[in-house]
Amino acid sequence: MRRGWADSLWRSTSFRLAVIQAGFLLLAVAGASVAMFVITRGVAERELRSRITLESSAVISELTGEGIGGAAAAVRWRALRPGALEYLLTDSAGRRLAGDLPDTNDIGWHRLSIRNHGENSELLVYSVSVPGGARLTVGDDLAPARDLADALLRSLLFWGGLALLLGLGLGVWATRHSLARMDALGRTLEDVSAGDLLARVPTHTGRGDDLDVVGIRVNAMLDRIALLVQAQRRVSADVAHELRSPLTLLRQRIGQAASARTASDRTVALEAADAAIDDALRLFEAMLRLSEIEAGSARQRFAMVDLGERVELITDAYRADIEAAGRTLETSFASGAIVTGDADLLGLAVSNLLENAIKHTPPGAKVVVRVSIDHGTCILTFEDRGSGMAEEEFARVVEPFARLDAARSTSGAGLGLAIVAAVMRLHDATFERIDSASGLHLVCRFLQRETQ
Repeated sequence: MRRGWADSLWRSTSFRLAVIQAGFLLLAVAGASVAMFVITRGVAERELRSRITLESSAVISELTGEGIGGAAAAVRWRALRPGALEYLLTDSAGRRLAGDLPDTNDIGWHRLSIRNHGENSELLVYSVSVPGGARLTVGDDLAPARDLADALLRSLLFWGGLALLLGLGLGVWATRHSLARMDALGRTLEDVSAGDLLARVPTHTGRGDDLDVVGIRVNAMLDRIALLVQAQRRVSADVAHELRSPLTLLRQRIGQAASARTASDRTVALEAADAAIDDALRLFEAMLRLSEIEAGSARQRFAMVDLGERVELITDAYRADIEAAGRTLETSFASGAIVTGDADLLGLAVSNLLENAIKHTPPGAKVVVRVSIDHGTCILTFEDRGSGMAEEEFARVVEPFARLDAARSTSGAGLGLAIVAAVMRLHDATFERIDSASGLHLVCRFLQRETQ
């Protein structure tokens, strides 16, 4: 079901991450603003205290050198300067000698609120007793220090808020962009689910971001699925085609057996029917074996296999059949050709190659099987002195049920080389045809494994 834009936006992981990051940014800006506000006010107040202390020391020096009268004159003169501090100088009897500050009779640092030009002001003042019983009070307005801290706080909040809005805006933009691409991915998968196996995810290979990587991998998966479905359809059609002959023959023989007038005719018809059943069973058995290989479940049984020993065992088993068919077998096996794989499937591949040679080579042909090692690669070489095949023909026969026109008259389902190719793919080995003027020349290359 399609969701609304706002709902899709909120459910998006990227937008939630953007909101979380914005929240952390907000906390960071708020914390920094409070810290800078407190620090700035503290620094400004310390500077103010230092200025007041220096001013008090200067007036006390005047009083010590010039007396109370000289100090009073100095205070009045200092009060007239631009940016002057606030003063109060009283004698020992408490009479005001100079300055405009109200007398609070407090000694030390304290804060004082006054009304100046119709506005309330808070002053930081310092009162000290001086020799002779006089008292000096010096103060200054706290407003400039607070204004500086307030200005810094507003600046931090403004730029922090702007960064927060920009971050959220970029997060919304990036999320909408990502959602659009995810919607394209979703529509592609929906189209594939509806049966359109040609649908693909739009990608921008030059960008190379994570969504492109996902799109490319999804397209690769869809390509593979399309190939598998195409192969399945082709194989299904081929199975139906290949089964038609034995089943048709079976039906004919059963009819012949039913209408036979003599026991011998009935026996012949039933034997032919039994042979047709055997052909169908062999086809099903080959199909099941090919399906098992393609599924890759045999990888769980992989172990170290001496390829030379395994191939030698199979060729020895077939030697009598090859020689009885009028062919000769020549073999050569290198020692220590260790590969990782399934010994039974490797033997099955070699068996199919040998059976293929028996069926498709003329009497007197030589069949050569070798296992060798070359720079860490185990090589299985198979040669026969038959009619051979062209490269395009080889590309056909490694597909299931493919048989060349010359082989149509022979028995079999056309799965021999297809099984060999499947076994090689399962073992990550190459299976290739080598140009040869004297028959079929096939080479399988395995990565050699060192013995434990």
